[in-house]
Amino acid sequence: MKTMSLSNFSIEYGDTQSVPISNLAIELNAVGAQVYGVETALSVEILTNWLQTCPQGFYFLRSESTLAGYLYAMPITKAEYDASLDSEYDERTLYQNEFGSAGVEKPYRYYLFSSLVVAPQFRETTPASLLLRLAFLRRLIQWSDSNSLVCISAQALSRNGESCAQSLMMEKVGITSKNWIIYNAVLSNEQLLFLEDKFQKKKLLKNVAPMPIRKGALKS
Repeated sequence: MKTMSLSNFSIEYGDTQSVPISNLAIELNAVGAQVYGVETALSVEILTNWLQTCPQGFYFLRSESTLAGYLYAMPITKAEYDASLDSEYDERTLYQNEFGSAGVEKPYRYYLFSSLVVAPQFRETTPASLLLRLAFLRRLIQWSDSNSLVCISAQALSRNGESCAQSLMMEKVGITSKNWIIYNAVLSNEQLLFLEDKFQKKKLLKNVAPMPIRKGALKS
């Protein structure tokens, strides 16, 4: 797999992360509160639960020691995926029901794209969002079966969220009872490779140095 980068940025994966879970959940919540407000941001409790249960869904972007943003797209069961397309679905209850990621094994086929959050100071001046989406795409390719389709669902709360979903070839398929837009994509390996190439050719990502991938493991 290729690495990617922008000089002083680094990608950290949730399943190779050395920061203690309790500290990381607080960091993620703080960035989410900056973007969505305290009321809407995912709570420390939920983030801690997800970090413990499905760390491989997390992608962290750091600028030196500062958390610039994160993406969370968890591999899930087909039952959870089907449920996620319903207008009453609430991802905050994930892992409190019988579906979740329990029993999900590679090659992963179903994903819930939960969050892509970039701290305000990095949003307009850096390709932080692009770097996170590219990291996600590369793991999709790495983890998928080249002969199978990959299915992704998401709920968009804002125009930026809709643009993000559309950039991953997702299409509107409904609306939730909270007026969030439900998106969905069913992608072949060829389409994933096309998206990877498209993102890599974006002007902001051309000719950048390899991004370091930090090693380690999540600590409780």
